[in-house]
Amino acid sequence: SHAGLGLHSTFNKIMSRKHCSMLMSRSFVALVFFLAIGWATSEVVTLTDATLEHQTQASTGATTGSWLLMFGTPNGCSACTELKPLFEELGQDEVLYENSIVLGSVDVNESPTTAMRFGIQTIPSLLYLHKGHFYRFPSDVERSVESMKEFVLEHYSKSPAETIPPPPSPVDQLFDFWKKMQESGLALYAILIMTFLLLGTIGVLVLALLGGGGKKTAAKKD
Repeated sequence: SHAGLGLHSTFNKIMSRKHCSMLMSRSFVALVFFLAIGWATSEVVTLTDATLEHQTQASTGATTGSWLLMFGTPNGCSACTELKPLFEELGQDEVLYENSIVLGSVDVNESPTTAMRFGIQTIPSLLYLHKGHFYRFPSDVERSVESMKEFVLEHYSKSPAETIPPPPSPVDQLFDFWKKMQESGLALYAILIMTFLLLGTIGVLVLALLGGGGKKTAAKKD
């Protein structure tokens, strides 16, 4: 009987350990799952002039999913500072994640070309990029987590649909650079830089032509 009790006790201990092990395993899986959901839904992607088109494929529509963009600046804009935590809270919404809606932020001081591309006049501004068009969040609607969520899920259709402009060409960027130099009173420096670049380009072309001509002459002599 003592042997039977001993075996029974040992069996209970083994089962108890297995039960604890199963509970710990399930708890770990659940923790990983919820952390993964949190990380996946809480990210606000920082976009710049160099990365916006590549990450959003805004003008081509080659990627699935839509983007809600916040245009602002971290310095000197109290309204941007107030909106930022609400925007980040919206990024944790599982409904947006399930609908493949990604949140992105653009610093207009660091990415002026993107701001010009979308005609940003005031900050903060919210734009919703969806299926080749973008929609501006109404200026007469209070910006809250709920109102921004409703906007991207349904109410965006009440705003005019504007076609997403293509990325600016090098010429557009050159004119933008010139405009900013004028506004900052550095137009003379801009002229000097542009003259230097022009002369450098001409010099490269002349050297290329001379080099090609020299090779042809040598070939004829041979």
